[in-house]
Amino acid sequence: MANKLFFLLLCLLGLFISTYLGEAAQCATDKKSLCTAHCNGTSFELSKAFDFPIKITEPTPRGDDGSTFWYTWNPCHIEECPGYSAGTDIAVCQKADHEFYSNCGEASQPIWLMDTTRPSAGETFPNWHVQYISGSFWRVTIIKFIVDHTVKEPTIKFISEEPHLQYNFEVRGKCIGQDSYDCQQYYESRNKVKKQ
Repeated sequence: MANKLFFLLLCLLGLFISTYLGEAAQCATDKKSLCTAHCNGTSFELSKAFDFPIKITEPTPRGDDGSTFWYTWNPCHIEECPGYSAGTDIAVCQKADHEFYSNCGEASQPIWLMDTTRPSAGETFPNWHVQYISGSFWRVTIIKFIVDHTVKEPTIKFISEEPHLQYNFEVRGKCIGQDSYDCQQYYESRNKVKKQ
């Protein structure tokens, strides 16, 4: 009897965890746009919220020559990166010390992941991230997107290079590309400004 009760409690615990703590889902990149993904009945379209390419500067100098590293990110088109031939598959280009440039992830095969298919209490939309892999010397870039209703204009910042050759960034804002009714007016106003 005790074994049956223990087994029943384990099953109930597993059901609770899978139901209330959320699930992750891999998303499909749109066939017409590298900066759009579809996942679990929703879409992410980064060009709605950002003008690409975006230059991101690390907050503190760390180069051998005291220089600050910077990155150029363009998920919608292959990004030009000095030292690489035109048309090289690059989403994130890094400029390091002594004018050394690196491919930090390819544009053609982004991996989109919705961090949870069930937002936690108080969230209206799940967070997600995109990975750009196969950069030079195994470099990879991970950009995490956090829906934060207190941040009106989207921000992007460098977080860390950890582990070595993995570049971590964070995008935060109320409307950061998610397909949300709350964001339609924001996206429309951005389009009007761009057309002027």
